[in-house]
Amino acid sequence: MIEAYTSAALLMDVRTLARLCKQSRSQDEIASLARAAILVGGSAMEALLLEAAYVKKRELYEDKKFRQYFGVADKFEALMGKKLSSICPDAAELWEQRNALGHSEPDNERTRFVGTRIDAEGAKWVSQTLDKFMVIVWERDMPAWFAHTTGLERPHNASQQKGAN
Repeated sequence: MIEAYTSAALLMDVRTLARLCKQSRSQDEIASLARAAILVGGSAMEALLLEAAYVKKRELYEDKKFRQYFGVADKFEALMGKKLSSICPDAAELWEQRNALGHSEPDNERTRFVGTRIDAEGAKWVSQTLDKFMVIVWERDMPAWFAHTTGLERPHNASQQKGAN
């Protein structure tokens, strides 16, 4: 059986996009990099939820509805037993930003507000939000290879996890 995990690499990609965004002097390039950070960040969130389910709750991962039809908020709630917006509001916003970019609807209110994160600070925010989200989702089960690859630390106790918000 082949096991392939992409969320750590996608997190590293977002960090690179945020760094490049900060270094750029071109407004067009900054906007492109920030949009890419949001889109890749959304992909990282979805990948992480699937990977964490595979590791932590295999029966949930094997549920076709969970893998193919649930959105990020539903996957988070199924995996963690709590609402994404209450545990990590920034991650819920990131997913909304990703949806606004990836599913453009000119008559949808969310499309108008996506521009609030299309800058270097927005790209940095995406990176920081993913860091928090990944620590929250993995909890104490974060694989050593994941921690090593990303530089994230596993929570040592419940109070430290709550402080990750």
